[in-house]
Amino acid sequence: MLKRLYEEISGSYESLDEGCQFLNFRTNLFTLKEVFEMPDARVRNEPGQEPWYVGWGNCHPDILNEVRKFYSVPEFLPEDAEYPATENIFFGYETGAVMHLDYIPRLMWQGQVKGNKTWFVVPVPECEHICNKFQYYVEPGDVVLLDTRLWYHATRIPKGQFSLTIQSEYG
Repeated sequence: MLKRLYEEISGSYESLDEGCQFLNFRTNLFTLKEVFEMPDARVRNEPGQEPWYVGWGNCHPDILNEVRKFYSVPEFLPEDAEYPATENIFFGYETGAVMHLDYIPRLMWQGQVKGNKTWFVVPVPECEHICNKFQYYVEPGDVVLLDTRLWYHATRIPKGQFSLTIQSEYG
C-alpha cells in the first residue's frame, strides 16, 4: 500500500527532499524510492538477502491522510494535545535502530503495528548515578511513551521477523 501511494501521488518522493527525514540506519538504502525498488527477494528477507530497516517522516498531506485511516491516536493521550503534520514510519527486518537520542520538539508515542521489537533504553550521563538502563519487548498493539529526547534508545527486531511501527509526537 505504501509503495502504491508514493508512486501514485504527485510530489510524494519530493516531500522527503523538502524537509522530511529519511533514516537508513545500518542499511545500504539511501532513499525511500530505493526501498520501494528493492528486488522482491530482499523485500521478503529471503535466505541470502541482506536485512534492512528504514524510517522516514511521512509529511505529504495526502499520504498522511491515507495512512491515518489505518490507526488512531492512542486514546489515553490528552484531548487537547497538539500533533505535528508529520508522522514517522519505521519498517524492515532484524536490524532495528542504533543507540541514539531524538532531536524532536515534543514527546513521542510509537505504536507497534506488525512484528515484535525489543527496546534498549539507557539514561543520559547526567542521570547515570540515579537512573538505570532497562529494556522491554513490544508486540502488535503495544504503544510506547518515552521521552526519547532524554533517554538514549535502540531497537532490535528478532531474526527473520518483519516490523512495522508508526510514531508521532504530541505536546
